[in-house]
Amino acid sequence: MLAECAERRIDCVYVNVDVSDTGSVAALQARQALFVDVRVTFGGEVAAVSGGLRAVDDGIRARPAVETDVAALTAIASASHRDTRFYADSHFASGDCHRLYETWIERSCHGYADAVFVTDEDTGRASGYITCHRDGAAAAHIGLFAVADEARGRGVGRRLLDATLRWCAAQDIRSLSVATQGRNLRALQFYGRAGFLVTAVQLCFHLWPRDVRA
Repeated sequence: MLAECAERRIDCVYVNVDVSDTGSVAALQARQALFVDVRVTFGGEVAAVSGGLRAVDDGIRARPAVETDVAALTAIASASHRDTRFYADSHFASGDCHRLYETWIERSCHGYADAVFVTDEDTGRASGYITCHRDGAAAAHIGLFAVADEARGRGVGRRLLDATLRWCAAQDIRSLSVATQGRNLRALQFYGRAGFLVTAVQLCFHLWPRDVRA
């Protein structure tokens, strides 16, 4: 892998290792790979999940994203996702991490994702977003999911998840998965209450070839 990085001029390799694969963990640590995250993947049948959640604020509605939402969504993206692996790796400047998620949600609205839903209230300004990607004919996964700080605790996440589940059902998608960070306790609790089950737990490493000592 290191030889291929040199040949292709690759600066960083993302490596996800099952928590039970202690041999790979040891090999990565021996090459100074940086441990950056615990990746927890949830999965569930579309018809079965979300039963444990209850929306709080009836004034919130979910709808497909439109072009005029992009500015508000990039602002939310820049302030969210701070518990992800990129922010945990000091090789990445925080400004670059902000721009990564700004670009991610913007491109998702422009076709990278198969569906993007937002929530808004009386002002019409988006207060949260969720993106969904098809994985073949009958499966999909959630990509980005964020709620503006000032909108948390009012059922926004539930509204967004409900919109995604309705979209999946209309597309004949039977199973939905999502991955989140082990340090994101709010997300872990949210998916558990919604009826998702943990399907995988992985340790995430960033391997920077220039940092590897012989």
